[in-house]
Amino acid sequence: MVKPGCELNTLLESANSASGSLTQKDVIFICGGSNDLHFDKGEPIIDHIMEFIKTNIHTNITLANVPIRYDLSYYLQVNKEIQSYNKKLMEITKEHKQVALIEIDIDRKYHTWHGLHFNTLRKLLFSNKITQAIYSILGNKLKQSTVMSEKNGIQGDEIEADGMNSNQGNKDYKKQWGHNKVNSKWCW
Repeated sequence: MVKPGCELNTLLESANSASGSLTQKDVIFICGGSNDLHFDKGEPIIDHIMEFIKTNIHTNITLANVPIRYDLSYYLQVNKEIQSYNKKLMEITKEHKQVALIEIDIDRKYHTWHGLHFNTLRKLLFSNKITQAIYSILGNKLKQSTVMSEKNGIQGDEIEADGMNSNQGNKDYKKQWGHNKVNSKWCW
């Protein structure tokens, strides 16, 4: 699900409503917060993130930090709030094993002329980071499946990238996994 321009709490509520059937084979990606961190709004968005994590311990969560606002002075309060928020996100990911963080440590050249939104190159680089994060999370789980399959007498070359025995038919694949090889909920 994609919700451009919404506040983080709205995004998290929508993600919560869609996350009930997710498992450790799934990933929820959350990218938001820049609309909450502005001009002394004072809403504790970290509390919303923590509540979301506690509610969704049954699945993997990947968070993205908030980039500095280049449309504003670096020394304004909003950019200080962004730096503080990003540090707290890093601490959260260290405390919860099912939560990963994509750090957006970019400079001005990756933003559009006004300095708030990503330019085309940054969007491409960011999408690659998201893809790598998902494959990293699910890849570790697939490696565990491969080890279990080898223990059960299935040779390593029979395991495809999705972690299944290549001798299984498409029918079994759809029954077990649905139509998508990677079942992810995308939340922006």
